[in-house]
Amino acid sequence: MLEAHRSSHCQNCGEALSGPYCAACGQKDEPQVPSLGHLAHEALHEVSHLDGRFLGTLRLLLRPGALTLEYLQGRRARWFPPFRLYLLVSLLFFALATVRPSPGEFRISIAAPAAGEAVAAPAPTSRLRQRAEQINADPRPFVAKLFAWLPRVLFLLLPVFALLLKAAYLRQRIPLVAHAVFSLHEHAFAFLVFTGISLLGLVPYVRHLRGLLILLLPWHLVLSLKRVYGQGWALTLAKAVLLGTVHLGLTLGVFAATVLGLLLLG
Repeated sequence: MLEAHRSSHCQNCGEALSGPYCAACGQKDEPQVPSLGHLAHEALHEVSHLDGRFLGTLRLLLRPGALTLEYLQGRRARWFPPFRLYLLVSLLFFALATVRPSPGEFRISIAAPAAGEAVAAPAPTSRLRQRAEQINADPRPFVAKLFAWLPRVLFLLLPVFALLLKAAYLRQRIPLVAHAVFSLHEHAFAFLVFTGISLLGLVPYVRHLRGLLILLLPWHLVLSLKRVYGQGWALTLAKAVLLGTVHLGLTLGVFAATVLGLLLLG
């Protein structure tokens, strides 16, 4: 029979207690059988702490480069870890994208060959057209599968962007892990922007303005590079254009490859 009272010894490791927390393992001194009120208070505390920490991290993420500097300078306890932040924001975007009732906007068009033009691979081309017709008739299953795969393939861009940063700032001899933190934060910000675009699409009268939010991505990248790496404006702008162009090309390539793969194999 469990006893519902506080012990003079830690219930986790057995060490003698001299305060509310065990000096050996850190567990808090609490009743062996907690009350329902205690469980409710604990749950409320954890949820409010989680929400406050998450929202505070998002607010700092809106300041270009600030969250990355906080992490690299060792001030980390108040903020979400980079990978967890990226994971939560990206999952929020894809969850919202999958429940939005707009699959009818998704269409696939396979261009027909011009008159007299030879087709190198007629069988795959014919299959692509058939699949496109099926998907356009009811795009919901394909869109669901696409959004199931996109988080996995886009995740591959995180280390690629970190390597691009390493190459762009090779002379500074910055550890690769610092570039990885920068990459995680920039991608998290991008998903935050895309989430805002998706939400604005649900609001009448302002949905036509949602495309303007895309301008936040180059703005944030330039200022983040300037704040974190500390180079001059001309060099920072040049590197931002190069990094942004290469990364955009890779992103579009990954997206196109995913769509094509699902068309051929899905």
